Amino acid sequence: MSGWVPVLVMPNLSVEEAVGTDDIAIVRASDPRVIAKAEKEPNLAKFVRRFTDAFSEKLTPSVLILRDGAPSGFRDVSAIAGFRDAIAFSTIVAGRALHVTKGGGFGYPTWVETFDFYTWMLGRDGEHLIAQTPAMMGTHTVEKFHGQTTPGLPQVNLLSHYIDGPIFDEVMRRWTLRFRGGEGSWEDRALFRSLNMAHAAMMMPGGVEYGFYDVGRLLTLWIFAFERRARRHSSTNCPTNWMGCGS
Repeated sequence: MSGWVPVLVMPNLSVEEAVGTDDIAIVRASDPRVIAKAEKEPNLAKFVRRFTDAFSEKLTPSVLILRDGAPSGFRDVSAIAGFRDAIAFSTIVAGRALHVTKGGGFGYPTWVETFDFYTWMLGRDGEHLIAQTPAMMGTHTVEKFHGQTTPGLPQVNLLSHYIDGPIFDEVMRRWTLRFRGGEGSWEDRALFRSLNMAHAAMMMPGGVEYGFYDVGRLLTLWIFAFERRARRHSSTNCPTNWMGCGS
């Protein structure tokens, strides 16, 4: 079996089965591919075991992993975000559609924050935790780490039948075409621009203070999610300190 590299963790999400392709997937931290990497990087095992909820109840995060030898384009930030957006969209929209049409969909992820990547991750050196966001860059030790889920959002269990298979399969076919090399077609770039905006539209409207105008803002973002298919723009980058990034 080809080696796999853990790239980011997702503590708000628990997956029963691996979700993804032969090159990229979201799995449980107890997945054999994560365990195999943890045997070589002991701090990885320590890191994924140090997650709890706000009340110190232990939980197991999910882990986004990439196959060693996967096309370099798949390691790009946009590719990783696009993969996450494909899963989130295929799941949340399926649940909402089921709720509207049949009164079902309970247990499905409702908000896209369920699929958030955690800020901190073990660096490529296998020794230190690193964080890189628009607001900060930091490094720290695993021993002092205490990870938590997002306040106000429970960890959601993602079952395989929650995912709209036809939507996910088609988006992932386009994902491969878009990111395996080069810029891809305009249509594929437009698709993932739209999914990026849909990601923002699927966020919680706010915290304990949310109100009518917050819900209206999300409706506006859904409109933009469709309109962005008419804009032409693309960009790529890859933080080299992620375990799964770089050559």
